[in-house]
This record gives sequence, structure tokens and C-alpha cells, in this order.
Amino acid sequence: MSSGGIQNKYSAGSLSSLGTSYTHVELKADSTLGGMKVASQCYLDKLLFTWKSISTAVNCSWYLAYDSDGEFPITDPQETIAFKDGKTGTTKVNAFDLAGAAYRHTSQGQTVFLIAKVNAGSANLDAVLLWRGR
Repeated sequence: MSSGGIQNKYSAGSLSSLGTSYTHVELKADSTLGGMKVASQCYLDKLLFTWKSISTAVNCSWYLAYDSDGEFPITDPQETIAFKDGKTGTTKVNAFDLAGAAYRHTSQGQTVFLIAKVNAGSANLDAVLLWRGR
């Protein structure tokens, strides 16, 4: 389970009351969601969002970065991404294909941060990054 696009590891993070200004969360081993720190060299496969407690927000903007300030991006910003209904309709979800983008630690950072915001109000976000070793 380590090649051919199979996701064999994950890192996670949560943001409570995410608002209209960009906020960061490190994607790592999370006490609630589980996972592990992103390997020093790996392929980034998918990013999964679960939205809860949404207050007027209908979409989000996000990108991945090496640093918590978001000055050294790993991915291009994804803007005005509409929330999708989950199976029960009580949560909203999104899934993004990162196409196996190569990642490695650099002098700018040795971790992966999600930089995100919503268009209005606030929402709670659980994020999971699926990746595989190189």
C-alpha cells in the first residue's frame, strides 16, 4: 500500500470558529482526528474537509503552506469553493485532488499548514490530508 496512488498515511487538523480572515492550522497528528506528522518527503494526494456549525458561510478559500503565516505556499490558492452537502445534510464536505504533488521539507518549513477562511460568518472545520511516502 505505498504506491500507485493509494493513500496510506494521513495528517489532520481542526479549526473552530473559522472566520473571514485567513487562519492557519498545522496538519499533523491530531488528538481527536488521529493521523501523523507529514513525512519529510512525500506525495500529497487529497485534502478532505468536513464543515460543522456553519453560521451564514456558503464557501471557503484555502491553500497549503510551509509556514503558519502562509508566506511560502505549497499549493495555489483555491478561492470561493462552495460547500457540498454531506450524506445526511447536517454537515458540509469538500474533497480536493492534489494530484500526488511532490512535497519535501525546505528551509521555509518542515510541516504543512492549511491556510483557510470562509466568505461570511464562521464555521468549524476538520481537515484531513492524505499522503504517501516517497
